Amino acid sequence: MTTLVRAPSLPTVQFDIAVSHQLDDPEWDAFLTTIPGVSYAQTSLWAQAKDALGYRVARVILRRGKRIVGGAQMLIRQFAFGQAFGYVPLAPVLRRDHPGWAKQIVEELCRVARTEDVQFLAVQPPGSGAVLGALGDCGFRPSSLELAPTATCLIDLSDNLDDIFSQIQTKTRRNIRFGERNGIAVREGAEQDIPVFYRLHAETARRQGFSAYPEDYYFSTWQAFAPARCAALFIAEFEGDPLATLFVIAFGDKVTDWKAGWSGAHGSCHPNEVTRWAAIKWAKSHGFHFYDIGGMRRDAVLMILRGETMPRSVAASAHFKLQFGGEPVLFPQASIYVCNSSLRWAYRKFAPEVAAPVALNTLINWCRRRQHKNRS
Repeated sequence: MTTLVRAPSLPTVQFDIAVSHQLDDPEWDAFLTTIPGVSYAQTSLWAQAKDALGYRVARVILRRGKRIVGGAQMLIRQFAFGQAFGYVPLAPVLRRDHPGWAKQIVEELCRVARTEDVQFLAVQPPGSGAVLGALGDCGFRPSSLELAPTATCLIDLSDNLDDIFSQIQTKTRRNIRFGERNGIAVREGAEQDIPVFYRLHAETARRQGFSAYPEDYYFSTWQAFAPARCAALFIAEFEGDPLATLFVIAFGDKVTDWKAGWSGAHGSCHPNEVTRWAAIKWAKSHGFHFYDIGGMRRDAVLMILRGETMPRSVAASAHFKLQFGGEPVLFPQASIYVCNSSLRWAYRKFAPEVAAPVALNTLINWCRRRQHKNRS
């Protein structure tokens, strides 16, 4: 259902702001493809994927006449006692960096959050000065909470393939060639390969100490993105045995690493490096402008941009992603709006950098535990 609200602060031109709860929204997705660098996390395809985890969507869309000029997709997760939290990853998205448009969208996000019983609304903006100004004007406060990557590395695919390969670190180029010569073969996967992907991803999760989502979630993500040709799956094999896998999401002008997995076997043949190079070649061959390495530690990218030497603990986690070349990129950190006025006062007065992130992380972890419990 779509509700139209007149934008009172823009009187000279006809503007309408719409709030939609539809999972599938081809018009919104088509608008996003016209915005350079847009994130797949703003697509209705992503809303469909997250629906499998119990999220619902509220999409704010600003039109000038019939043309979409901006908007933001909020994902909402219910928790105890009918309350909810909402987050907006890498948005609002604007056709141009217009302060009036940004403020209209942010004000409407706050209004929608209140009607949806959202207690905390987190907005992780793209690099837009208008959006940052609007968030401050509407009562948002900066936070260290990270709901989407705030740092990454972008590989420019406009060069020819030989030049792209030459930008990879020398040792990594040798490792890729060695793996290819010694029997590592990468094939494109399909939906029937999701169980293979999940097994390798879950093994990686166990080794590295993080929790994989339920297998159904990866099926749902594939089923949302693959029919639109916005997903690809790569599986590296040695003598027919799957060793490494990489699930990428392709949207707009870039391809993004999403999830990966490795069995832990045949590491000397470098199946992970061979797999990622296969994905980069695929992105280049399909006409994408950038390959997004899929998020990096923010402190690592800050040190790179400042020309500082990274301590070993930081460099170890950043090395694998940096070795493929590319340009480190920073996005603004999240800002939080506390919808309840009493809580908002306490948040501003006592612990704006601690309280809300801790509360939100607690709620997110509670939701995950509840979901896993319901499935067991």
